[in-house]
Amino acid sequence: MVFVEFDESDFPIVRVKFNGSVRTDEDFLAFTNGWEELYERGEKFIFMFDTTNMGFMGPKYCFRMSTFIRKLKRRDTQFLQRSIIYVNSRWTKFLLWLIFKLQSPVAPVYITNIEDMDTLNDDLESGISHNPKFVELIEP
Repeated sequence: MVFVEFDESDFPIVRVKFNGSVRTDEDFLAFTNGWEELYERGEKFIFMFDTTNMGFMGPKYCFRMSTFIRKLKRRDTQFLQRSIIYVNSRWTKFLLWLIFKLQSPVAPVYITNIEDMDTLNDDLESGISHNPKFVELIEP
């Protein structure tokens, strides 16, 4: 099973689906390499992360993720416009909190328990605000 799948069929929306647990450094690198490849294209994009099937991810990878974000933030141009992360697990939400405590995000991050990320994205495009009970915003 592949740990992460990138779906660019609706570009500039890039859907990222996680499957299972990070078992090896190669699993983690598949994720960060996919992200860097998007930056190499030089086009603005939006991430929609689905963590529904994400398994265990140890704190080690939170530290590595924060280092990766720090590296991205040093780039002259930021192509990521925002991320929407669907979270249905307290553990995943805690890990996201830890990552963003260590390093603020590259672009605004919306953490939600609403499965319909497309509607949320459309509303954000239109400037419609949401009930903060369902969406947590983390600013860069």
